[in-house]
Amino acid sequence: MVRFVSYNSRGLNVNKRSYLRSVLADCDILLLQEHWLSEEQLKCLNTLSTDHMSVAVSGFEYDHVLSSRLYGRCAILWLKALFLTTTLIFTHSRRIFAMLFNGNGFSFFYLCLHVI
Repeated sequence: MVRFVSYNSRGLNVNKRSYLRSVLADCDILLLQEHWLSEEQLKCLNTLSTDHMSVAVSGFEYDHVLSSRLYGRCAILWLKALFLTTTLIFTHSRRIFAMLFNGNGFSFFYLCLHVI
């Protein structure tokens, strides 16, 4: 049995990172929405758990000047012990994130999109 959790974080401050560590301890795959991280900040997702891997997409470059809060963007973190084969589906859009996962006896497709 694979345990999935979906969480809309509305940002990823220090308190939420601590909460996500506890969530990761109790799940195999975390579907994370609204992290609000820049391209440069995405690497912090790999520091949440040494037992998990992550792939994420950002809505903006690190050096972009933002005039308002940028909603959206998502990530997926999965337990390394699942030995998943991953295929990132290139969508050519910062509003759509798609990935195909294949594991021992199961497959799933993850699609996250941000609609204004």
